[in-house]
Amino acid sequence: WTIILFTLLIKFAMTPLDFFMKLSTKKNTLTQQKLAPQLAKLQKKYGKDQRAYQAQASALQKREGGNMIASCLVTLVTLVLSMVVFLTIFSSLRKVSAYKTICQYDNVEKVYTQTMKTSLSASVPGFDAETTNLSEWLQDETNKTTYSEQIEAAKAETTDAVIAEWNNSKDSWLWITNIWVSDGAKSALPTKDDLTKLASSSKVGEYQDYANNLDPYIYGEVASIVGTSDSSWNGYYILAVLAAVITFLSQYIAQLSTKLKKKELNRIAENPMANGGMMKFMKILLPAMMVIFVLSSSAAFGLYVVTNSIISILLTLLISIFVNLLTKKKEEEVTAYLEKEAFRQNKKLNKQKGN
Repeated sequence: WTIILFTLLIKFAMTPLDFFMKLSTKKNTLTQQKLAPQLAKLQKKYGKDQRAYQAQASALQKREGGNMIASCLVTLVTLVLSMVVFLTIFSSLRKVSAYKTICQYDNVEKVYTQTMKTSLSASVPGFDAETTNLSEWLQDETNKTTYSEQIEAAKAETTDAVIAEWNNSKDSWLWITNIWVSDGAKSALPTKDDLTKLASSSKVGEYQDYANNLDPYIYGEVASIVGTSDSSWNGYYILAVLAAVITFLSQYIAQLSTKLKKKELNRIAENPMANGGMMKFMKILLPAMMVIFVLSSSAAFGLYVVTNSIISILLTLLISIFVNLLTKKKEEEVTAYLEKEAFRQNKKLNKQKGN
């Protein structure tokens, strides 16, 4: 819930910049739609003389108040800032996930070791809890044969203590057993290799050293106990699916908000700068990237992605309402102009056919 609240605060803090970006884009889009017929005439008039065309087009842009550079600059700043925030949170949560999972295991391992040593000290003659290496002692064949009953009794006592500590240490959320592990077919307690990878990816030396020095036998014992208390899956890929669907939906809604309502006017004022193929590619690429990020990260980061996407949709709709209100007069002017231009072109075409 803290991650959700933090995501909301970050998103609302960036809302003014999103608003100015969408307002600038909408104004510039309307200007480009109005200029499209005139630019087409200039292109036809000057033909291959691109220098003359560019000079006339720039003068026309300036006269109509169009400013592609300013609009692109606002968009670029917004995108860069959004990417910086995204990557910063991604990196930070990887470090936190490494720290939290190692701390969780450390707590459970200590309980296992202390409980086993206490129980064996009370039942096995000569067992010294202070100096005995528990892992080596438990793996010794002689000890396993001689003190099998005492070991089984100690394990039974230890199992209850370990499960209690694990339930206290893990951070569950709704369907996710441990949010510091990815939402999918993984154990809530990371494997030894996963702990090492998490520590390595966090780029914090002491985490990596700790994970690399875990006792394999003790880890196996602890993992087997923890595995009896949890489902074999930490989650059900719900966050990955939500991230893909909501990211796609967010792009779709954002694209709809930039279009004029009348298809005929869109045809007449088609923006030559638009790239339909690229837009279609991004509709697939971004959701796919979100799925990769979510599946390769902890559920905590997946929760950030989903929350951010949901809020983005809601804010996009809200911002679009205000932007449309602020640009309503200009849009009506552009619509009237384009309708007039369409009528003039049709009249000219009919006259040519008549001749």
